[in-house]
Order: sequence, then C-alpha cells, then structure tokens
Amino acid sequence: MRATLGCTARITGTAGHIELPFLMHCPDELTVQTRGTTERLSLPAAREADGDDTAGGGLHHQIRHVHERLRAGESESDIMPLDETVAVMRTLDTARDQIGLSYADH
Repeated sequence: MRATLGCTARITGTAGHIELPFLMHCPDELTVQTRGTTERLSLPAAREADGDDTAGGGLHHQIRHVHERLRAGESESDIMPLDETVAVMRTLDTARDQIGLSYADH
C-alpha cells in the first residue's frame, strides 16, 4: 500500500482473463478476454449530485446490490450470502491476529 504502483488488476482463469484498468477498486469498465474474443464492458458508476463518478468510494456496485436486495424485501444477498461474508471476516481476523495487527478502540 505504500508503494506507487499502477493500481490495475488482471484476473486469470482457465478460459481467459479479466483486466481492470487504473483505479481497479472502482472501475467504470473492464475487459473480458476469452479464447478468440475480447469484450469491453461498461460499468457506469452511480452519479452523485455533485457529478462524482466514483460514488460509494469504489463500492458503488455493492451498494446498488444491497439497495436492490433491501427494496425486494430480502435480508441477504443471493451473490454473497451471510455465511460466506462471516467466513471471510473470520479469515481476515485470523490473518490480523497472526501478524499482530490491531485497531485502536474508538
């Protein structure tokens, strides 16, 4: 986090890869390449009243999904179920414990 890097990402799988451009944490487009095809997908951010394109600080897609689920009367995501979220948080807690990272109480 302290190094100056390109802030791009590539996710590679057996059938191809996905490229996330600069500011990968809040992309407004990505490229999906599979055997012989390349597709560029637009992921427009929800615009704030002031015209800010990075609504949600990079989490605008997640925020939209939560709002959609709540409007539908759901209390859990069909994409990221609660038990999976809890498992991820436990893994992060274990990693923090192993490296001795703790956050000051507020």
